Amino acid sequence: MEKKKIFDERSTLIELIEYGATIRGKVISRFILLEDVINLFLTFQFSGEKEGILLESLFTTNKITFDSKRKLFISIINKHHAGFANINKGDKKSPGITTRLQLLSEERNVFAHNSLDTGKESVRSFYDKKTLTFGKFLGDANPKIYTQKQVSDLLYRLTVEINLINSLNIPT
Repeated sequence: MEKKKIFDERSTLIELIEYGATIRGKVISRFILLEDVINLFLTFQFSGEKEGILLESLFTTNKITFDSKRKLFISIINKHHAGFANINKGDKKSPGITTRLQLLSEERNVFAHNSLDTGKESVRSFYDKKTLTFGKFLGDANPKIYTQKQVSDLLYRLTVEINLINSLNIPT
């Protein structure tokens, strides 16, 4: 007969904090990779032979936010990579790259800026369902709750966008 696990709030809180840090690290690392491939794309668009200077002095600093880079990337692909933009514009059934990157940017901000909720309800939810709850941040109406499946889906969507954008960085 299987023993039923007894809820221990203190040990569950410690487990939640450790799990939250691990997941946050995985997600933020993947976002860093997404930002890196966008940085490379933008650098190659502007600098030709002097890409190292532009990359080092502008794109790999905090002078330009991820959201600004995302907007610049979209503007450039719409004007100068029309084939890529057209293939990835989306339709009623699936969002295009502009919308996908906007949604990813919003999720990035949750993982980068919102605090992990360690209140009693969130600890219990983590124990029962393995959810991560992030508190409100800068006008968010509600806390953001992520299930393991949602985190896995987020990591997958990031990987898809990284590979897609990186395909622009590979000479044909």
